[in-house]
Amino acid sequence: GEDVSVSGGAKASSTPSSSKQSPVVLTSRNFGKSVADGNVWLIEVYAPWCGHCVSFEPSYQEIAAHFHSQPQLKVKVGKIDGEAERALA
Repeated sequence: GEDVSVSGGAKASSTPSSSKQSPVVLTSRNFGKSVADGNVWLIEVYAPWCGHCVSFEPSYQEIAAHFHSQPQLKVKVGKIDGEAERALA
């Protein structure tokens, strides 16, 4: 993908980032175990059809990459598809 400048002079690729840098996809099957890992969690509940959610996705990817690249901060970034995971939303 093409590199684009983002705030702070960092480069972000328009191709999907590695899974370690992306928000953790949380489901009813992995939610309890994931959030009980001793980290602080920032969790977005989104709908795939929501225009605001779609436009926020690149920023949320940057937030996830920032925190996931610095594990000493003990902050994980996750997301829940509110349509598919109604029990969690």
